[in-house]
Amino acid sequence: SLPLISDEELREAYDGIRELAINLDADNAKYVLDYLNGYRIPDYFRMDLALNIDPGHYLRKLTHMSMTIGVYNVTGRKNPYSVFYNTRGGTSIDGYMVSVFATPVPYINLNLRFG
Repeated sequence: SLPLISDEELREAYDGIRELAINLDADNAKYVLDYLNGYRIPDYFRMDLALNIDPGHYLRKLTHMSMTIGVYNVTGRKNPYSVFYNTRGGTSIDGYMVSVFATPVPYINLNLRFG
C-alpha cells in the first residue's frame, strides 16, 4: 500500500505547484503531479450484517412475504469517502476527509411477492 502524504510533503508539493504556475515549466508540472498522485486515501473497511426471515412459501397462497433486518457499517468506522484540500490565501493547506455512514445504520426491509 502507498504511504499517506504528510503535512510537510503536502506543503512542498503545494509550493512546487505554485512555482510551476509562475514558471509554466511542463517538466516540473509532470514531476509535481506524479508526486501528488502517488498518495492515496486511508484504507476502507465496512462490515454489514443482515438476518433474512422467510416464513416459508405455501403453494396455495397468493402472496409470499419475507423480511430482512440488518445493520450497515456495524463497526462504526469513519471510512473516507472523499479527501479534498483547501488553501487559505495561498499560505497554508488544510486537508479534509468526508465520511458517509460514520455510525452503524439499522434497517428493516419487507418484501411482498405475488404468485
